[in-house]
Amino acid sequence: MDNTQIKPGQSFEIITGLPIKVLAVAEGYVMARHKGCFPFVETLEAFKARISKCKSQPQSLNQHT
Repeated sequence: MDNTQIKPGQSFEIITGLPIKVLAVAEGYVMARHKGCFPFVETLEAFKARISKCKSQPQSLNQHT
């Protein structure tokens, strides 16, 4: 997933089944949160490593299903 563009509004479902929503991306950092939890900030490289273990590809939360 190294070529993945991380953008606000994307959601990733990690191995535990909990979605991570990207809130912001700026200056090499990502602010994201798990549903119902406090936001966290980590480097873009660390976030990409975290989502490389995802069960699903990124999805926009603005899409209607």
